[in-house]
Amino acid sequence: MARSGTEATGFPLPLDLPPIEARLVDELPEEPGWQFEPKWDGFRCLAFRAGEEIELRAKSGKPLGRYFPEMLAVLRRLEPTSFVLDGELVIPVGETFSFDALQMRLHPAESRIKKLAAETPAVLIVEDDLDLARVMTAALQSHGIEQTALHKHLLEQSPPVWWTHVHAMGDPAQLARGLKAALDATAIPAAAAPPAQQPPIDLDTAGIDAALGRKGTADSGVYKFTLARRDTIVDDGHVVPPGFGVTTTINFQPVGGGQAAVNGDFVMTAPEVQNVIGALRKGGIAIVELHNHSLTDNPRLFYLHYWAVSDGVTLAKTLRTALDATNLQTAG
Repeated sequence: MARSGTEATGFPLPLDLPPIEARLVDELPEEPGWQFEPKWDGFRCLAFRAGEEIELRAKSGKPLGRYFPEMLAVLRRLEPTSFVLDGELVIPVGETFSFDALQMRLHPAESRIKKLAAETPAVLIVEDDLDLARVMTAALQSHGIEQTALHKHLLEQSPPVWWTHVHAMGDPAQLARGLKAALDATAIPAAAAPPAQQPPIDLDTAGIDAALGRKGTADSGVYKFTLARRDTIVDDGHVVPPGFGVTTTINFQPVGGGQAAVNGDFVMTAPEVQNVIGALRKGGIAIVELHNHSLTDNPRLFYLHYWAVSDGVTLAKTLRTALDATNLQTAG
């Protein structure tokens, strides 16, 4: 059933919500850090869901659902039942997108639309999830769980992914119910048993271990390191054990030919930050984010996320120089 404006009170956001659009500029920016994405030849579209109700709205506010029944079916199969997605409706034809095929959908005959939907199904290229953070925040806050940070860990990923950090004290069962309510708002699957045998790691793990001066662990095809600091970390008057997310992490994911993608975070105090950044940049490892995860930690900790793809051992040697700039526990 099509509705307009804010009449559809069951949806997370009003149906007349405008999409987020780029601003016109005279020339492209040249300073570092900018990213560019293609302009898709499609219909700008907002997809709303509240339970079994789904609405597609054009940039103008015009309902699009009756013209793209296959997209309604796809959205209904998604696990989250409350969201607002901002993206572009396109129809792949051959190796390109056909704007003519999109315009053919704007037809008064339902039988014609169904025939076209079966022959040339549409795709929604999602550019942003406008509501998941709001839904998760509401679930956490309603159970007395505070959020202490909200940010990204990667420069480019599809679909867009955000990380939130939380803090709470209270009855464990009540807190667990709050966390489950937040998890239910995401597409995170239920916990599964680990594989009986770890998949092979196509990397020189012995060389990586030697370069880092520590031994890593294979975990679901990723070679990883978790490194605790020497400091005693106190937050809200309580000592925080390393397992509470105050460790430096390094992950090596094989990408073929001895190459690896590395990602993780360095946990640092203020005097260490610039030394770590300098060490990483010197070895060609990109800085993605620098931020805090907590509000009242002591000493004050800063978290740096990074990314690079190169020879695994070469990356490990660069990461070692950055590790040596922090107050880590001695390798055992």
